Amino acid sequence: MADTQRPEPTTSSKHAPRRSWKWWLLNGVGVLLVLFAVGTLILLNLRFEYAYMPAMSKVVNDQRWPSPAYEVWGREVWPDEVDQLMQTAEGRELLHPSQAIRIDEDFLQLGREAFYKETFSNEYFLTDVLGVLDGPITATAITRAIIALAGRGTNNLQVRLSEDITIGDRTFHAGDLVDTGIDVPRGAFMPIGFKTVYDRGQIRTGVTCAACHVTVDPDSGRVLEGVVNPNLNMGLLLAMASNSAAYFARTDIDLNEMHEFFTDPDRTVTINDEGEQQPLPDPELLEAAASEMFLKWPPGNFDTMIDLEANPTRTPDAFTRGDDPYGWTGFGSIGPFRGLNSLGNNVHAFNTDPIIEMHVAPDLLDLHEERYLAILLQNAANPDFRYDPNSNERPSEFLRRINPHPEGPGLAEAEALPTYPRSTALAAHSVIVSRYGQPVWHDISAMSAFQNALVPPEPPIAPNVEQLQRGRRTFVAAGCIDCHTGDAFTNNQIIPASIVADEPDRATAMKGTREIFDPNPQIWALDAIVPVARDTEVIDVPYTHIRTDEQLARAMGHDGEGGYKVKGLIGLYWNPPYMHTGAVAVGPDPETDLGMPGTLLRGVLADPANSLRAMIDRNLRERVVQANRTHEDMEQLNVWGIGHRHWVDEQAGFSRDDQDALIHYLLLLGHHDEARPPDETDRPE
Repeated sequence: MADTQRPEPTTSSKHAPRRSWKWWLLNGVGVLLVLFAVGTLILLNLRFEYAYMPAMSKVVNDQRWPSPAYEVWGREVWPDEVDQLMQTAEGRELLHPSQAIRIDEDFLQLGREAFYKETFSNEYFLTDVLGVLDGPITATAITRAIIALAGRGTNNLQVRLSEDITIGDRTFHAGDLVDTGIDVPRGAFMPIGFKTVYDRGQIRTGVTCAACHVTVDPDSGRVLEGVVNPNLNMGLLLAMASNSAAYFARTDIDLNEMHEFFTDPDRTVTINDEGEQQPLPDPELLEAAASEMFLKWPPGNFDTMIDLEANPTRTPDAFTRGDDPYGWTGFGSIGPFRGLNSLGNNVHAFNTDPIIEMHVAPDLLDLHEERYLAILLQNAANPDFRYDPNSNERPSEFLRRINPHPEGPGLAEAEALPTYPRSTALAAHSVIVSRYGQPVWHDISAMSAFQNALVPPEPPIAPNVEQLQRGRRTFVAAGCIDCHTGDAFTNNQIIPASIVADEPDRATAMKGTREIFDPNPQIWALDAIVPVARDTEVIDVPYTHIRTDEQLARAMGHDGEGGYKVKGLIGLYWNPPYMHTGAVAVGPDPETDLGMPGTLLRGVLADPANSLRAMIDRNLRERVVQANRTHEDMEQLNVWGIGHRHWVDEQAGFSRDDQDALIHYLLLLGHHDEARPPDETDRPE
């Protein structure tokens, strides 16, 4: 299976080779151009923003699935149905712009542009509050690292730190090279997935979907759309920010129990009109603890939930067609595009601006919303965004005064739903991100349409027809087809966590929303312009595509156990490691490259064939689990690799040749006539 190995990340030596005069000339010109551009902006007091989007000629997978003409609450209306529907009053009502989303080439192009460029203004939180550029990874250091590439491109931008920093028991020194996992295509001078905004003297950076869901092929330097960025080190980027504590809710730091953070009895916040005070933690102690936790996150992982549990999960791929419900637990299950809008919304409205979460903090974190907001802002990177506990203002009053988007519930461009601040199956905190001046959820919907059209790149594997046929039969004989069925290889079900037998905590991460859950999800009419007027039409969102009440309760963790969705299998070659934690990871050498400690934690990408073998071979899996659980950080983060005990090995009655054929089949799904979903002819007699 050597032909299925993925190349390792490109790296640069700390002792750089001698450069030619051409290299120095190119770098010198690049620096001068950057300085000239910055100087011009300062001189003219202008606002400028830029995010990289590759031309299609630089994209490996430029094919697209056909798209329907309309999307209506999960129902696809194809072009040949439109005329007939428009001839009836019921059909015209169905396709009214208030609830139907029209999909055409312009809409798909908008989705692609938003995928690469749209931040919904999260640069305010990431820069002014979190301080992602105020630590040792500065804008200047990133620029120098990109210029040093001299146009070569990389899938792992190495950046020299600008200052010393100690995080836990690790000390980094100025000048050290760190692996960020940030991708830069060949010939580009900006990274993928990060938008730079210059606004009258202030440089901000925001993050887009492409940072996590696009990567660069290290051989060609071209772009792989929809493929997970496997080594993006968000934990490192958070840990080195100046106010990492703004993300404390994504750690296991429970401030109601950890009294050692409260060292100054006079450091308090007023939470109501009666003058009631509550204590605030020491900002330096909280910062140190949060940074230490984030530094432990494995590359390619992010904790998307505010449940005071340290459970970073693997970034999923963006090959979404037919793979509903969405999210590892299937919480994205209703609304446009069968819940895909909810998943995209969760990324931007729940993760890139935690200020939006203040109104659910009492129920999810047992923290008063004013106290929660004060904790996030008390050490903000920008002094203008830094809350002073000694002031006479409450944190919410301070936020309204300094907020660039005071109409919304956070710093981002967002709209509170009619159900706000209750939780619904549509949005966990009844907030949706929407660009001001655009229709409700317009960009999120466009991104959903774009993702549903993405086709995975063809794997660089020579198909063996005999092996594919044998693999397809093995897929049936082993019972894989019981859950992984249909064109997307999923039955679209959520399986109880106890049956999946994977790490259980992530399955119940949203259980805290049960007490504030509104069973009647509502949204503003989809043709309303944001910010919406008070008399805007309200739409009841149908539960069209969630299968049963039991499935909904399981998706939200409201049944006390939760579950994990049956993941579709299209694009497996491109998206190892596997399972929701990414813990089933094996590198090119299955003897030594085991688990996260043997792969991504030491800069080795997971090999798809070897990692798939660990999914189906109990002996190899046990070695992977052991490697993970003997690493202190992975044990603390619940990155183990247990669960999904569906074996295709000798103990289950299958030969090594059966196993090899099954892996070959899985890696080529959808890319060969024989790599199709099984049919009746594949079932044993």
